[in-house]
Amino acid sequence: MQPDSCWHLYSLGIVEYRQALCLQKKLVVLRQQDKIPNTLLLLEHPHTYTLGSKSRKKHFNVPPEWITQGKVAVHNVDRGGEITYHGPGQLVGYPIIQLDHKNMQVGRYIRMLEAVLIRTLQSYGIQGQEKTEQSSKKHVTGVWVGDAKIGSIGINVDHRRVASHGFSLNVNTDLGYFKKIVPCGLEKSGVVSMAWVKGRELAMDNVKAQLISAFAKEFNVDFIPCEVRQIDKALVA
Repeated sequence: MQPDSCWHLYSLGIVEYRQALCLQKKLVVLRQQDKIPNTLLLLEHPHTYTLGSKSRKKHFNVPPEWITQGKVAVHNVDRGGEITYHGPGQLVGYPIIQLDHKNMQVGRYIRMLEAVLIRTLQSYGIQGQEKTEQSSKKHVTGVWVGDAKIGSIGINVDHRRVASHGFSLNVNTDLGYFKKIVPCGLEKSGVVSMAWVKGRELAMDNVKAQLISAFAKEFNVDFIPCEVRQIDKALVA
């Protein structure tokens, strides 16, 4: 077992949502058993809508034919939050982390994930920020550029305090897919991407490298690159 300062990193391409969820579940089991250190999956998804535990039907206006014709996939998931969209051009991160080993509260962990996205945006000259609801003064989870959301966060913490699911950052995302939902239940907020802000498409590999660097600095860790086949090996070890 390696120290908590070393994480495993799986940098993948486009992965179907159900397959990525299966990978997460395997990694959670391994992390519960201390067979692996904390781990980060980085990937993209095909066009997918996910519905969290607080999702409301009135916020989901996707044409039924989009689903029956296979234009999009729809999944109910065991994370917090409402409805969101994942698709090509959006960088998704799934950290599998034992919070007790870091003596970390859930709120603090979410703020650190927000800080990772803000650091990544800063490397491109984009001013990302946290947001507080004016009426209630409550923190609104995610990262914003002005009044528009650019990064989302939704996690699940199991009974053994292992966190899964994670964050998404709109890089070159087709924002049209967000128009069919009320993203994260925020009816008065828009959605933007890094490409929209900069006025040009960005190289995903470069954004991924900046995010890995930002994550390493925020969490004070080093990453060990891994391959997916190592997960199945660890399961039978």
